[in-house]
Amino acid sequence: MYQIFYSDTGWFTNGTIYDPRAAEYAILDGKLTQKLNTAGTLTFTLPPGREDPFSHTGVLLQDRGEMLFSGRILKTETDFEGFTTVTCEGVLGELNGFVVRPYDFSGDDAQADDSAVRYLQLLIQQANASSCGWLLAKYSDSLKKLEYSARSSTLYPTLMDEINQKLLQKQGGYLKGFVDIHYTNAPSRILEYVDAQEYGKLVDQPIELGKNLTDLEITVDATDRINILVPLGKIDTDGNRLTIKNATVNGAAYGKDYIATDTVNSFYSISATHQWEDVTDPTNLYNKAVEYLESVSQSAVSISASAADLSLAGYDVSPIRLGDRVRLISKIHNLDVTMLCTKRVYDLLDPANDVIQLESQLSSQNLTDLFAATGR
Repeated sequence: MYQIFYSDTGWFTNGTIYDPRAAEYAILDGKLTQKLNTAGTLTFTLPPGREDPFSHTGVLLQDRGEMLFSGRILKTETDFEGFTTVTCEGVLGELNGFVVRPYDFSGDDAQADDSAVRYLQLLIQQANASSCGWLLAKYSDSLKKLEYSARSSTLYPTLMDEINQKLLQKQGGYLKGFVDIHYTNAPSRILEYVDAQEYGKLVDQPIELGKNLTDLEITVDATDRINILVPLGKIDTDGNRLTIKNATVNGAAYGKDYIATDTVNSFYSISATHQWEDVTDPTNLYNKAVEYLESVSQSAVSISASAADLSLAGYDVSPIRLGDRVRLISKIHNLDVTMLCTKRVYDLLDPANDVIQLESQLSSQNLTDLFAATGR
């Protein structure tokens, strides 16, 4: 059962906007849309005569006591007949409202084993200087160290843009933002930086063809596939870019500025560069290049699926939430993989319109098995 509450004091619930058990708290429609690494949007329509909720501080959406959404009202629109459409933004959207002042993240902090954590805390401290408290409450061990250590900016970007460009796009991971009304000192905005294993749970309802699998798409993409890589490191004080010519490989100087796979002489040759701006040692650059080329020399295989949540049909299984890991089984496609819920749409009045989008990435080494049953 979904309920929407408003908040005027901190983030504690002060009043009801929607409760399906009471006619005075009815809504005409309602939809929550969530995608990974985005704020999420809640929209609903109030009938004529209801109070415009724009003056309230916050909005909370719960499902049987579990908080699904916490955020603020962005706008209300009332038409000629008095129907009011309300649009709310998730708390993570507040990160778009903070301007990051110039900074230089380097030295011991940038080289520490938890450099990514320190970097996020540096940015959060800037936000907390002009707002109520954000708290980095959780991070995954797999993400706690920056892959490329140095970070700096003089461009005054938004906090969300800076985190996206300097952290998420460079080394992956997911941001999770929510309000914890039970925080010890005061209601606090909680930020988590986690990998797919820690974002959500492994649900106990598999997605199976003929049961709750509603759509499936398999894409093989060789657009970004290369087999020759020219790795580039940091520019020195004389303006020269580091290459791998002087890297030590098998006890001798490597002598070339590129590396290649075994497919170069077989059917095609596609080369590209990749930069590691903080790498100053040629052997270290060579090792990073070998690992990188291994990943980009194979075609990307992506699986996208849509499913129905059996928990909404009365089955005794856990509901599928954003970031949950779900097992997908399709015998005719020769598939048995664990996928990530990357998008979740809730229709508050008609669960039949819900959307569950699952994604998974495979390497081309799985192609033979993957397509065996389809004859491709």
